[in-house]
Amino acid sequence: MRLISFSMTVASFLDGSKSVTRRLGWKTLRPGDVLMGVEKAQGLKRGEKIKKLGALEVIDVRREPLSAIGDEGFPGVAREGLAPLSPDQFIEMFCKANGCEPTDEVTRIEFRRVVDVASDEGRRTRDPVMEIVRAKRLCACGHLEHEHIHDAPDAAPEAIVGSCWLCECALFRGRAS
Repeated sequence: MRLISFSMTVASFLDGSKSVTRRLGWKTLRPGDVLMGVEKAQGLKRGEKIKKLGALEVIDVRREPLSAIGDEGFPGVAREGLAPLSPDQFIEMFCKANGCEPTDEVTRIEFRRVVDVASDEGRRTRDPVMEIVRAKRLCACGHLEHEHIHDAPDAAPEAIVGSCWLCECALFRGRAS
């Protein structure tokens, strides 16, 4: 699974207030891709280990000039997990950290967290997304193998056996996409 670092916004990633990130590169990313958020992926010192923060699913990806965050205003910066900053302050901080210009094209990645499962005792248990990825049981939309309700609008109600735990679309008995 591809790693994505959130070293500057760990707290906002963990508390769920971060749902968008902008990156230089990342041109091959597609909606439905599942990534592992980490605190730091590069520049680790000898003996230092990668700290996983949790899995995420990419909802939307687009290329745009960094300055386009100005069109989103303060809500756009808040979705980046940096609410106290203005769009101009965000652009200045991003350019300084990444050595780029406000007119440079970046990849805007919108995502949703796939929350890790923890038991009542606080011990980590299996992460369902990781189990699905390991078993290579991803459907076309990046979730469990299933057929979406909109793919079978005339399906009998008794054929519906539940919903996908990730995107909440209907699951059908004995059918998979």
